[in-house]
Order: sequence, then C-alpha cells, then structure tokens
Amino acid sequence: MTLLLALGALAANAVIGQAISQGSMDVDHALAAGIAPLSSGSVVKTAEAPGRIVLLNGARGSVGPASQAEIYTDRIVLRAGQAAISSGAGYRVQAVGYIVAPESGAQAKVEIRHGQVAVGASNGRVSVSNREGILLARVNPETALSFEPAPVPAALSKLTGKVMKRGDQFFLTDELTHIEVELVGKDLASLAGQRVRVMGKAKQGTDHQILELMEVSREEGAAGSSTAAKAATGVSHGTKIGLAVVGGAVAAAGVSLGAISR
Repeated sequence: MTLLLALGALAANAVIGQAISQGSMDVDHALAAGIAPLSSGSVVKTAEAPGRIVLLNGARGSVGPASQAEIYTDRIVLRAGQAAISSGAGYRVQAVGYIVAPESGAQAKVEIRHGQVAVGASNGRVSVSNREGILLARVNPETALSFEPAPVPAALSKLTGKVMKRGDQFFLTDELTHIEVELVGKDLASLAGQRVRVMGKAKQGTDHQILELMEVSREEGAAGSSTAAKAATGVSHGTKIGLAVVGGAVAAAGVSLGAISR
C-alpha cells in the first residue's frame, strides 16, 4: 500500500516542462528565479517579467507580467492577466469559460480584462469556442475581439449577415465572428439573399453549426432601419454572447509572442 501511494504521488508530480523567466515568479506557491519545473496543474504567478512555458510535448506559450495561470500538457488555464500560445500539440488557452485555440501556424494572445476576454491573432486565425465546444468566432490575423463573460449554456447567440441558400438549406456567415451557421426556422426562403440579424440557440451539427431561430430582423444595408419578425414564440432572455472589436489589434493581449519559440 505504501509503495502504491508513493508511485501515485510520483506520477501526480511528474515533470511536464519548465517555466522560464528573466525575473522572479511564483511556481506552486514557492518563489522561483530563472527556471522552475512544471507538473500537471502547476500554478504560475509572474511579477514584472513574463514567464515562458516550454513543455516536453513540444507545446510553447508564455504568461504575461502580473499574471496567473495553471499549466497542463494540453492547455493553459488563465486566471488573471495575459497568456500567449503558438499552434502545435493541440495546445489552447481556457479563460473565463472560453476556449482559445490557434489554427496551424498561428499564435494566439489572450487577456482577461475587467471580466472580459480579449483574444488576438497573429500569423493565422484563432478560434474561440464555449465550454460546450461550440465555435463562437474566428479571429483573423492581426485583429482582436473582446468577449463578454461566458454566458450560461441556455444563452442565445446573435448574428448578422446575408442568408444564402444551398440546395434545401439556408446558411449565414456572421459579419463579425466569421462563423457560418445553418439556419433552422420558418419562412427561410423569403430571406434568401437578404442581410438579416438573427437570434437563436446554437448547437453543433455533424460537420457545421446549427442555429435554431427565435427572432429575425431584416437589415436594410449597413446603417438602415430594420423590421423585426418573430421566427418563433417564447423568446428566452438569456445572456447573449457579446462581441466587440478591440482597438489596437493583437496588442490588446499585451504578451510578447516573440519569446514563445525561443
């Protein structure tokens, strides 16, 4: 029994990589300077200098100054401040209920700011999903988006774009998040080719997302008036997924991506 407990403790504390900083940092509640070993779930707190994360599986990332994060083999769980990662080894950042993952060749910057999550992209696109794995946005290179606190699963999504018909199905690509969804509801044929604002409940289909419509508003151009038309009764007032463009492009996350690959 003693041997089994000892082996279990050894496995739990197995080294998965290193945290490297040019200043002081706190790793697992102990002051560290220069280099500190990391195990699964290690807590890294930085001071004035950022900390680089170098894992044995090839994943690379960094934790910004005055930040706190938990480190795992497949993700960084950001608790405060900033973090950045490069693509590879399926690595991602979790922050305030969102999952941020860079696509091939891309780098992602994430910052928790006043309860919101700012996500920036460099050298490629970065995807943002919710806890249920539903894709919410694709952040284009050299741009950034800010997300409101993650809504509850029953929350509604609001999208704006042109309705396109393909066969017997109707699709819309959101103008801000670049996410394409299949629309499900009544009288969709009358909306084909029109720019609309829709609200509904998102779910994951076999190979794409589906939005069950609850309300549709026809948009007359970029700044025109709209005419509301209910697609269904009993509209829920759940928290919407809020998105807003962040100024300063990828500088919004304030983490040096140049240090990741070194």
